[in-house]
Amino acid sequence: DQINQKMAEGFEAITLNLFDEAECKGCQLQSLLKKFDNQKLRYIAIDKITQEGLCPLLQLITEGKLPKLKVLLLANVKKGEEAINLHELSKNMDSPLIYLQFANEKPLIYNFNWELDLSGLKLSGKDASLIGKMMMDSAYFYYFNKDMRNIHITEVRKDENFIVDFGCAINYLDLSGNCIEKVDELCELLLQDQEYLLRLNMNKNPLSHEAIDYLAGALIYNTNLREIHIELGDIVQNKWHGFAKAALCAAVKVNPRNIVAHSMYAQLFGEDLKCDGEVSTSELELLLKYVRKEKDMFIALDHLKAKDHRRYLIQEGFASLKELHLFDLIKKIENEEIQFAIEGLKKIEIMEKLILANGIITEDICKMVEAIKKIVQLEVLNAKSSPQFWKSISPEELITLHLGGEELKTKKGEFSEFIKKCDKLEKIKIYESKLDGDEFAGIPKSLKHLILRTNHINAEVEAILKALPNCPGLESLSFFENEIDQVRAQAIAQNLKLLPKLRTLILSNNKMELDGAKAIIDNLSVLKELIDFKIAENNIGNEGAEYLGSHLKDLPNLEYLNLAGNKLTGEGVEKIAVALHNVPKLKSIAFDGNPIGPQGAKALSEHLKDIPMLLNLDLGTCYILVEGTKYITENIKNCPFLQSFDLRVNKLGPEGAKLMFDCLKDLPRIQHINPGSNAIGDEGAKYIAEGWKQIPQVKQIDFWNSDIGDEGMIALAETFKYVPQLQVIDLAQNKMTNKGANAVAENLKHLHQLQSLYMWGNQIQDEGATNVCINLKYLPRLQAFELKHNKLTDFGGTAVAECLKYVPILRSLEINDNQITDQGMIPIFQKLWQVPILHKLELQENLMEDAGALELKKALKKVPYLKILTLQKNKITESLCKEILDMVNQSRQITTQANKLFQKKKK
Repeated sequence: DQINQKMAEGFEAITLNLFDEAECKGCQLQSLLKKFDNQKLRYIAIDKITQEGLCPLLQLITEGKLPKLKVLLLANVKKGEEAINLHELSKNMDSPLIYLQFANEKPLIYNFNWELDLSGLKLSGKDASLIGKMMMDSAYFYYFNKDMRNIHITEVRKDENFIVDFGCAINYLDLSGNCIEKVDELCELLLQDQEYLLRLNMNKNPLSHEAIDYLAGALIYNTNLREIHIELGDIVQNKWHGFAKAALCAAVKVNPRNIVAHSMYAQLFGEDLKCDGEVSTSELELLLKYVRKEKDMFIALDHLKAKDHRRYLIQEGFASLKELHLFDLIKKIENEEIQFAIEGLKKIEIMEKLILANGIITEDICKMVEAIKKIVQLEVLNAKSSPQFWKSISPEELITLHLGGEELKTKKGEFSEFIKKCDKLEKIKIYESKLDGDEFAGIPKSLKHLILRTNHINAEVEAILKALPNCPGLESLSFFENEIDQVRAQAIAQNLKLLPKLRTLILSNNKMELDGAKAIIDNLSVLKELIDFKIAENNIGNEGAEYLGSHLKDLPNLEYLNLAGNKLTGEGVEKIAVALHNVPKLKSIAFDGNPIGPQGAKALSEHLKDIPMLLNLDLGTCYILVEGTKYITENIKNCPFLQSFDLRVNKLGPEGAKLMFDCLKDLPRIQHINPGSNAIGDEGAKYIAEGWKQIPQVKQIDFWNSDIGDEGMIALAETFKYVPQLQVIDLAQNKMTNKGANAVAENLKHLHQLQSLYMWGNQIQDEGATNVCINLKYLPRLQAFELKHNKLTDFGGTAVAECLKYVPILRSLEINDNQITDQGMIPIFQKLWQVPILHKLELQENLMEDAGALELKKALKKVPYLKILTLQKNKITESLCKEILDMVNQSRQITTQANKLFQKKKK
């Protein structure tokens, strides 16, 4: 009756909220919907309803009768027999956000847009908070776009407050025209923890003085925010106390390029901010108050000069830290300040993560470690140990211990004595170290995960196995990439019965051969909870595959199986395939690197129906050819949950590419596709361009070494608008010239979520490179950009320099093997400050001389996180090249071991 009366009065409803009400019946919903002008309805929230009761609403959406509907929240739905197709629903909604949660099940969120616009809905604060909570709760489930870039929520009704936490990396947050008065929670969530936030709009909010103070304080260590909008309205300037002024001055003193602080100061005080000289007492207190992370401490220490100020910050600033790189700290403080650091570290109640990486553990380091009362996670990587080190660590609260690097050496019994004291230790991870097997005798009963990766152990295995009965709760055991032979494999097999809780067993990249594999497989039946079994690169052959197939019935809970690189042919795969019905929960299976051919593809395809929960299928380098691709693609629809589909290096050609992409319409959750290195050419690229229109949810696609020229690149680029979720695209090692690059550049505006763009190994010249660089303004999330092995000159180098302002979170830039001289390099180095978290910079095989190298040397101070720098085969004098690389090695913690790992990964 109330609704009828409102409608008679001309009331126009744009939201329908039946949340937290009594159970809604289908007939009631149908009657209610008839009263609304469906052309204007934009927000619907319902809980406690049956799926059948939803039918009238879902039918209206499917028929396109709710064209402006943006948000559909359905919770506690009693599930019916038929599936609800979220993808089909979304086609008839306006930039939709759909939340669906069946009673007693995990929720699903469907949002394929880089922007969520809820402006003008006049939501209640409760509704706005509800959307935020639902997105946060569902961040890792199917269909949710957790990389949404822009969020607009405006005109929330002014009688209610709300807090926003979307659990996604936001670039632009528009909260204008709401009821926000307090922003302390907002500052914590968005300015401290949201490293990607670039723009914040708080216009038309009744912000209090305290709110402005919070915003000003939160800007002190936020180096990424580029723009903030605040309208002060009728607030009288002389009412401001000194907090905001001091905070903004402190923000500029620790980051002179803090544009936002300058802008906000001008808005508040009607004048330009001029901050010269040392930090004042009030500013120092603010620097301390807003320390949240070690990064904040290091930024402040870099800019504090007065000794008493530095000592005050060092003594008082550690209490709020949860994570600390101790070697980084020791480089930020003077020798006479170490004692103050020790006093400061004593004030930490619990250190969640302590890292000692790439350095020497001195007596001072040991004293600093000893000062920390409780450590939860300890990482010691590529560090030369000290005799006193293990005695200096507080073991009571230690849960995770991560050791790595050949430099780590201990006296006999030291490590064993230490871990005996770690009563709460749950995880030990050791890689590329040579600890004696006897050191594991002290493993505590609490241990759940033992990961021994790339340690080149074999004989030591037996000593390690002797300790395992001490930890019957062990859930994962990994001997990845060691030198375990048949004899030690048999020893491992005999000890499996002592580990009834084991869920993960990784034995890949060893030397077990057939007999060792058989011994392991014979004993798998005792592992009733095993879900992950990896035995790749052990040369088990067809006989080993047959043996495993006959034992799959013992592993009903198996979810992950990796048999890569085991010399299996079609016959071996057939033996596995016929047994797949025994593992119906299987989510991932990998046969890559086995020459299974069309025969193996056919055998596997016939049994895909037995593993309907499959998420990942890897058939790379299996030589299945077009014939085998046809078999696979005909039956892949039996795996509707598939997310990753890899057919790289299979000689598919254009015909195979067409088959691969034609089947994708049957895979609504596909996210990663790899047709790389299959000579698909321009013809195949055109087939693909048509096929991927059906998969707007795809996030990564690899076209490397695919023989695609300009014609094919143009066809692909013109379909970018159909894949707005794309995060990684690999166009490397093709035949693209300027013409193809220009087409790619023109269509980058559709890929707002792109994080990695690989265009190396083509024939791109300055014109194409420049157009690509100009259009990087549409890609603020870009983290990796590769233009190496092309034909760039100085003009192209200058274009790269100009684009850096568009990509503030770039981590990797590769422009090696071009023809760039100092004239093109120097502008890049002068703009490196615009990408402060750059990790990798590859410049080798260009025409750079000493002038450019000296400019690079100056610029290194602006990229403190740089870990990989390559300069070889330029025209730099050998002594200067060595000086720069030594500088990076020392100050950026690059060790020979780290470079070795990088080169191995690159290979």
